[in-house]
Amino acid sequence: MKRLRWWTLALILQLAIFYNLERLQLDRSVLIDIELFPYVLVLVAALATIAIPALSRTRLAITLVGWAVVYAVGHVTLLPDVPLLSTDHVYVFVVEITMLALAVTLATQVARALQEFVRAVEQVTIPDAERWVLELDHAADAIRTEVNRSRRYQRPLSILVVEPRLDSVRLTLERLVVEVQRSIARHYAIVNLARLLRVTLRRTDVITLEDRQRGRFIVLCPETSIESAAVLTERIQRFAPRELGFEVACGTGLFPDDALTFEDTVKIAISRVGESPDSAPAASLERITQDEPGITA
Repeated sequence: MKRLRWWTLALILQLAIFYNLERLQLDRSVLIDIELFPYVLVLVAALATIAIPALSRTRLAITLVGWAVVYAVGHVTLLPDVPLLSTDHVYVFVVEITMLALAVTLATQVARALQEFVRAVEQVTIPDAERWVLELDHAADAIRTEVNRSRRYQRPLSILVVEPRLDSVRLTLERLVVEVQRSIARHYAIVNLARLLRVTLRRTDVITLEDRQRGRFIVLCPETSIESAAVLTERIQRFAPRELGFEVACGTGLFPDDALTFEDTVKIAISRVGESPDSAPAASLERITQDEPGITA
């Protein structure tokens, strides 16, 4: 946190000096006459480096070379009457390119410190989702087993898609940390929804995390008809606002009635996310979840 503070202060100081450089000249015999283009470019480079994660993750030397090329091309294009390396302009050129490189360097350090801060907050305050469920790629064997068993014995296999409605996850923080707020809210929703699914669904259900960005979970429910799956999704949607403080959206698909492959069944279930589930009066909620413990705080 201290690094973030000092890098931010250094960037603000550097920009303040650059934008007031002409006023701070001590030697009036050598005037620094900076055009509008370098002023705009330095600001754009600093903001872009902080706002675009890919720029801050790139090697600093490559980033500096890239912005130097942008400076040269923009100077030649927008200021054709001012030779780039003329004798009269060398001093101004050195000042401009130095300030551009310094702004990009400091902005890169600020962006990296922000990313470290976000990761630290996520790791310290909220445990990871893998504590409760598997990543989809790591559940291939379990999925293959259930799909083959369903196909061989002609038994129903329902697939649930569950994802949080991230717009209903509300955390109130200062505007300066809006991005941190969004990241924490997303991570909070994923981890706690994983916990809710683990304690709500049956031990035989295979729960996987398919899309970390959206917080989408894919759940395989062996020996479960589409009516029983509707009961499970209704239970999840009912518990989520009370236990987690936000809403979830669900979709269901039945293998092999809806599709002949696991992937196609998942696509159908995803397409049904947000639709109102059909009522399932023939399915007993207690019978479906009789081997599961209740929701814990």
